[in-house]
Amino acid sequence: MREYEISIIIPVYNEEKNLAQCIEGLYLQTSKAFELIFIDDGSTDTSVSIINNYIIQYPDLSIKLIQQKNSGAAAARQAGVAQCINEYIMQLDCDDQIAIDAIEAVINQLQQHSADIVLFNLEYEVLEKGVIRRQPFEMFKTTPFTAYEAFLNSIDGWGVHGYGCFSKALYEQAYAEYARYNKEGYNYLNNDEVITRILFFYAQSIEVCQSTYTYKYNVDSTTKKLNPNKHNIIRNSVILFAFVTEHDSNAISLAARSLMSTIWGVCRYLIENKDKLENKAEWIQSIQIGMQYIAEHSLYRQFDLKRKIQFLLVKLLAIYKAIL
Repeated sequence: MREYEISIIIPVYNEEKNLAQCIEGLYLQTSKAFELIFIDDGSTDTSVSIINNYIIQYPDLSIKLIQQKNSGAAAARQAGVAQCINEYIMQLDCDDQIAIDAIEAVINQLQQHSADIVLFNLEYEVLEKGVIRRQPFEMFKTTPFTAYEAFLNSIDGWGVHGYGCFSKALYEQAYAEYARYNKEGYNYLNNDEVITRILFFYAQSIEVCQSTYTYKYNVDSTTKKLNPNKHNIIRNSVILFAFVTEHDSNAISLAARSLMSTIWGVCRYLIENKDKLENKAEWIQSIQIGMQYIAEHSLYRQFDLKRKIQFLLVKLLAIYKAIL
C-alpha cells in the first residue's frame, strides 16, 4: 500500500498564547506521518522562541520555522507551500484544532482513493459571553459529491468548506492561476477564499474523511476589532468573477450575485463604523470599483430579487451620503 505524508502549514503572528496547545495537540496525533511548517509573519511577541523551544523539546517531530516580514496570513500560507516536501498539504490556524486521529483519517482516505482533496468534517466552537457552543457545518449535500459540485456550491455562499488536505500540485496550479488576476500580489484580506474555489475547480476528485477540524471563533473578541482593510474583499470578488467568466459560463450568475452581496456587506460595515474608520475614502473607492464593474459587465440582469434590491440601495444617493 502506498505511503503518504502530509505537510501542515501554520501561519504565525503573535500567537504566543496558542502555540503550546497547537503543537502539543499535534504531537498527540495517532499518525506521525507529517511535518509542521510554521511561517512566522513578523511576530513581535515570543512566538519564535516558543517554536524554537519545541523544536528542541520534540526532536522526533519534524518542525520547520520560516520567518518573513509581516505580509499577512495569505502570503504566509503561500510561502509555506513553497517549503513543503510532501505531496499533500494541510493548512491549520494556531487557534484551531484537529481531532487526534485527523492525520490518520486523511491518509486512510488517500490510500483508498488517491483523491486530490480530502476534507474534514467541520465544527464551529463559538465563544460568546463566556459560553461555548458547538455547531457542525452542514455541507450542501451528503457525500459523495464531485469537486466541480464543490466549486459551484462555494461561489455564492459556502455550501462546502475548504478545511482539509489538498495535493501540492493542485495548490501550485491554483496560486499560479490566482496570480494572473492579482499580478501585484496584493493582500486583499481573503485571498485564500478565492484560492479555495480555484482548488475545487481544478481538482479531479474530492473525498470527506470521518475526522474533525474545529474552527474556534470568539464573538466578543471579533466584534471589538475594527478592520480598516475589510473593503478589499470587493477586489477579490471581482477576481472571482473574472475567473468564473473565463473558465465556466455556467457559474457567471453565481459569481455576479456573490460580488453584489460582498459590496452590500462592505457598505453596511462602513455605515456602521463610519465614525471610527479613518480611511473612508479607500472604502468608497472599493465600493465604486465594484459597482462600476457591475455596470460595465451588465451584471444587474444576473441578479435575483435580493441582489437587485441591494444594488439599487447602494446606488441611492442617500446611501452614499450616509457613508460619507
